[in-house]
Amino acid sequence: MKYRKKPVEVEAIQWTGNTIEIKNFCGDKCSYDVNDSAWRVGKGIPHEELVIHTLEGDMKVSRNDYIIKGVNDEFYPCKPDIFEKTYEISSDTVNYNNIYEKAINTYGENAQLDMVIEEMSELIKEICKKKRGKDNHDAITEEIADVEIMLEQLKIICDIDNVDLDNAKKYKIDRLMARLEVHDKNE
Repeated sequence: MKYRKKPVEVEAIQWTGNTIEIKNFCGDKCSYDVNDSAWRVGKGIPHEELVIHTLEGDMKVSRNDYIIKGVNDEFYPCKPDIFEKTYEISSDTVNYNNIYEKAINTYGENAQLDMVIEEMSELIKEICKKKRGKDNHDAITEEIADVEIMLEQLKIICDIDNVDLDNAKKYKIDRLMARLEVHDKNE
């Protein structure tokens, strides 16, 4: 059998030698030791060792390793190459709503409503080209992105919250499923 990792967001920090930043992140679940005897005699930088206290025991962390806070508030280290293959920056890292609100405040609601219409019409134009046989995958992708950005602004302008929107989607999807069941029975 094959298994896929469930999409779970985690918090992580890369250890670059900043003690305070790591302590603030891990609290008492890590230890930071400095053997500064070489430093005191002028022979270079102190030897640093970071230890994460995991459920499986203590694990040493090398500089530039990532420290991940898991779903049960546990901490564990991860090598940079593994981290980059396994994780990507969450869209929640950037607060897009702040950008959308700034756009609305900068250009005005009416201008942004016009942009919603314009971006949707550009998507419609690309869909029509697709129906005529044009290979315009990239153009459709770009126009969907533009429409989604403008729809997020439309939700702000019209004061539509995600709970109401999710409920409306659920109703529409349930209705579609019922129609599909009727369609399947009639075939």
